[in-house]
Amino acid sequence: MKVLIYNIDEGGFKTYSEYLFKGMMEQGYDVTYSDKIDYKKYDLVHIMFDYSKFHPFGLGVIPKMMRLKLNGKKVVFTYGVVQPKAGIYARNKFFTMLKKITLPITHFLLDKFSDKMIVMLPHLKEILVKDYKIKKNKIAVIAHGMY
Repeated sequence: MKVLIYNIDEGGFKTYSEYLFKGMMEQGYDVTYSDKIDYKKYDLVHIMFDYSKFHPFGLGVIPKMMRLKLNGKKVVFTYGVVQPKAGIYARNKFFTMLKKITLPITHFLLDKFSDKMIVMLPHLKEILVKDYKIKKNKIAVIAHGMY
């Protein structure tokens, strides 16, 4: 299986992505690490997801995921953080309202266009299940630093 780990973050996901890359290599996967999605070469694309990297409020990743699914690719993604509904806020009331409308749509579409979701902490899984109604069996918890 040919796997692409897609990451455009130079911050927190960099180490996590490197550990994932090394672990998959050791298990015999043909894996590539890149900041570009060249989906034609790969069977599975693993996207490192952060709301701020795929603006507005995470929706920017949806066209990429749709293209992957339309081309028969498996899609897995890892959340860096999960925004709970109760903690949604922004710079002003308009952006807060926009975010409260957009985030449930983002999570609904991420659920529909992904094959598996990964979070780094158990409470992030609880937020996805409780706040965004994603099935527990679709979400795996893999702690940061697990290598």
